[in-house]
Parts: sequence; structure tokens; C-alpha cells
Amino acid sequence: MKTTMIQTSSVEKVEAWIYAICLLFSIPPFFFWSVSSPYFMMVCLLISLKHFRINRDTGYVVFTTLLFLIYLVLAFMGGGTFVGTVVTSLMGIVFFTDPRFLKLVFDKFVYVFSITSLLSVIQYILVVVFDIGMPYRVINALNTLKSYDYMAYAFFVMPSKTFDILPRFFGMYDEPGVVGTIAGAILMTRQFNFKKWINIPIFIAGILSFSLFFYVIFAIYVILFAKIRYKVITTVLVALAVYLWQENEILERYVFSRLEIENGEWTGDDRTKAHFDYWYKTEFVNSKDFYFGLGRSANTLYNQGGASYKDVIVNYGIIFFVIYMGTFTLFGLYRLKFSKEFFIYFFLLYGVIYQRPFIGSFVYLFIIFIPILYLNRYIGGSTRQLPVTEHVN
Repeated sequence: MKTTMIQTSSVEKVEAWIYAICLLFSIPPFFFWSVSSPYFMMVCLLISLKHFRINRDTGYVVFTTLLFLIYLVLAFMGGGTFVGTVVTSLMGIVFFTDPRFLKLVFDKFVYVFSITSLLSVIQYILVVVFDIGMPYRVINALNTLKSYDYMAYAFFVMPSKTFDILPRFFGMYDEPGVVGTIAGAILMTRQFNFKKWINIPIFIAGILSFSLFFYVIFAIYVILFAKIRYKVITTVLVALAVYLWQENEILERYVFSRLEIENGEWTGDDRTKAHFDYWYKTEFVNSKDFYFGLGRSANTLYNQGGASYKDVIVNYGIIFFVIYMGTFTLFGLYRLKFSKEFFIYFFLLYGVIYQRPFIGSFVYLFIIFIPILYLNRYIGGSTRQLPVTEHVN
């Protein structure tokens, strides 16, 4: 396929920075917990509209249209507020945004997330590790189900409670899992390239979050995709760390205890509550609701405080879930073929949905969609340009 290099204008660069910053704000960081994130998402979508493109690749058009329709259906499934319905229905605009522009946005988002993570990590180490007193204020939790408040420092937050061991790194967000998931998704998409310094703060943030997703996604990349010398170096370092700290309470509580398996079941999985799992296995899967779901947010009635792919099935049904995951998977396969990049995307997609199945969140939609575009350029061992697209006036 013939490709054409297109220069990025200064206006596009500014728009990409705004888009990336609004993506970060929509997570949201603690200083925007009282602000509705749809406002930031709407800014992103307005910019996407400016960069609306029709791709010349018929297969690309088919898959993006299917994804757009899926989000249109999602918006009207099972209740929800009027604003929520409108916002969700508009999220599909991202699928028709110029791929080149989205790649530029992703690069800017990596910088924004990295720099803010670096500031957070530095202050976290000073306050938590070296016990240096710094000013903070107490703020309410973003999630009303949380039984504690947060101490908000200049660049990071942590629960306002006593810790008997080193607390996990929350960054600017309400859970360390947010840091681990986004850090893992970014680095997996960028293939853990530490020759780029901007990836290093993200890696450190992921490690300090003690997010199981981050550790697993890193292990998968090293085992399956890294070069031999990196496999050897990483294996030696991990083995040495485990040997030296095998009795370490931090690793035991945050990592090893979450890998426990009893009677063939993963007992260390804390994504769901015990009563939810019992109800899901004994009642829900045997009812007709298993196929079509109970409606938006129904999972909160049974799995308060949890987060699992099962939540999507409870809300929208197994049929919708299979169509949703199948479309993203096949789109990835279409763009990336049976390449290393496709399997990177496969593990990333299913890992994110398992860990944080927030399909109605724009930032999580972005991090499972962008790798399809971003990884495409690496196929064959060299950087490839995306197909030329046509501007729609």
C-alpha cells in the first residue's frame, strides 16, 4: 500500500496536547474529583470531530463502524441518566478520528502521564520512605463506598489511615490499580522500550503501585516478546529480589498472597466479592438475564467495591460482552495480522477488561483502542505509516 508522509502542524500539536491533558483529567486526578469527567471527554470529542476522517481501507471502515454502533447500543441499554446516555453515544466518534492524530495524542498523553507520575513518585518517596513532613489537606474519597478519606499532597494522594507496612503508590488517583493499569497499558503498547527515558518514570510508578495487572503484563512481555538478553537479565534480577525478600511482608501481602490457588481456584483474586461470586455462579448464569444483562450499573447492587469483567456481563449480558470483545479482537487481528504485535494487543485488551472493565470510561476506551493503531507501525520490524485517509468536509 502506498503511503504518504504528512507533516504535523503546530495547531495539531496544540490540539493533541489539549486532548492528552483532558484524557488525564478524565481519569480523574484528585484535584478534579468534584468535577464531572464528561466535561473533559467532551473537549476530546470536539477535537476528534475536527479530525474526523473516512479511511480508504474498507476493512478499517467496517470495524470502526461496528464499534461505533456497539457504543451507540451501549448508550441506550438499561437505564442511565440522560447525560450519561448522550455522552456514551458520542464516545464512538473516536473511532472515526484520524489515526495519525490519535497516535500523536497518545505520544502526548505518555508525556503528561510520565511527568505527573515522576512528580508523584518523588514526593511519595520523600513523604512515605524518608518520612519528610509536607503540607497536605484531607479530602473526601472519589468513591462513596470507601470508608476512609484521603491525604492530598501537592502531587499525590494516600488514604488517611495508619499503615503497618509501606502503602501502595496511588499517584494522583483514587486507587493504585489506576496507576498500574494505565502504566501497564502504555508500556505494553510502547513495548517496554526503556531507551526512551519518558517510559522510565511510568515503569517506576507501576512497580510502586504493586498492581498485579502491571506485574503480570510485564512478566508476559518479558517471557513471550523480549529479546533473549533481556529475558536473562530480568529473570536474574527477579530471582535475586525474590530470594532476598522472600520473607518480606510487603511482597507477601501485595503480590504473593494474590497469586494463591486453592482447590483449582484462584483464591487471591480480589476483583470480586465472595457473595457476588456465589450469586453469579449459582443464580445469574442460570437465568435469562445472563444473556441480556440486568441493565447499566446493576453490578453495583451485587459487587459493591469490586471490579471484574463479570460486571459487564451482569450489566449488558454475555451476548453483548462476546460481541464487544470479539469486535476489538478481530479488529486487532485485521490490523496486526498474526504478528507479535497482535498478541501484545491481545494480552493488553483482555488484561485491561479483566482488571478495570470500565467500558463506559473514555480514557479506558482510548487505551484499548489506540494500540491497534500504534502497534501497526512495528509489524515486520520497521516503522510503517498508516494508510492515507480522506478529509470529510
